[in-house]
Amino acid sequence: MSAEQLLTKYDFEKFTWKALTATDGSQYFARLLAGAELVQDLYNRFEKGNETLFFGVFLDLAHPHPESASIVGAARAAWLSLRYQIPIIATVIEVGKDDVPMLKYRVPNVNQVEEWADRTMRAHHRPALDLGRLREELGGQKIPSPEGDQTWMHLVLGAADSTIPVSRIGFIFHTHHAMTDGNGCKIIVNRYLAQFAAQLTATKRVVASDLAWGSEVENLTPAIFNVLGSSEPIPIHPSSDEVPTFAHPLYATLGAEIQVIGQSLQNQYGFKPRAADPGWTNAQRLELTFSPEGI
Repeated sequence: MSAEQLLTKYDFEKFTWKALTATDGSQYFARLLAGAELVQDLYNRFEKGNETLFFGVFLDLAHPHPESASIVGAARAAWLSLRYQIPIIATVIEVGKDDVPMLKYRVPNVNQVEEWADRTMRAHHRPALDLGRLREELGGQKIPSPEGDQTWMHLVLGAADSTIPVSRIGFIFHTHHAMTDGNGCKIIVNRYLAQFAAQLTATKRVVASDLAWGSEVENLTPAIFNVLGSSEPIPIHPSSDEVPTFAHPLYATLGAEIQVIGQSLQNQYGFKPRAADPGWTNAQRLELTFSPEGI
């Protein structure tokens, strides 16, 4: 990247969510990807599966639950509630004809929310609660899916025998990395588990019609550029007469970062060039056990 490209005036307003109307009259919100979101979009498109996020947890129930079907219902109700609280789990990245990726959220009606929950909240009955094996199976799944989803919650239970009380279950949160990072996964799953605990003991579970769809857009996650602290430098606005130079704190930082990235991209170890787009991966896993005896 040249100095001329770096020393550019910029308006962070372009990264805010915009309310738009589709050709069928439905409403949706869209914004440009920002920062690391762009990097993760490129990984997902050209190094498929390399940066997909999985976050798994086991949950031990203090009191064994008599019905697995009730657990599945609570998990689904919690997922519906989470979409209202954190709607970015229902967004999708779409790439236009100009090759510019946009993050889009479509405002749903009740039926569309129910259909989304049916697609993205999945229950698996397994003889053993092996989250690693399920993650391996999910590893080759295309993101976004043909239905336009890129975030899922997987509930893992034991064998489908309703007569056996359930004392332990597992969850796998599976998402496009542009949506969040590792710490974000922890936040999302923690909030989901809080919803799940509430729904598991509720006398009446949440259904899609209980929530005011359309108002959840107030909870859409802003781009990183729009939540900078007041002390952090910002680029020179296009309306300013100031000329960008590397004496400006932001452009000085950009220049230093580009230099570091350039150095890190050098092939220090003689690796062979990787195919630009090898296609979707055939997921495999390798388990290693470390012990004091093996050191």
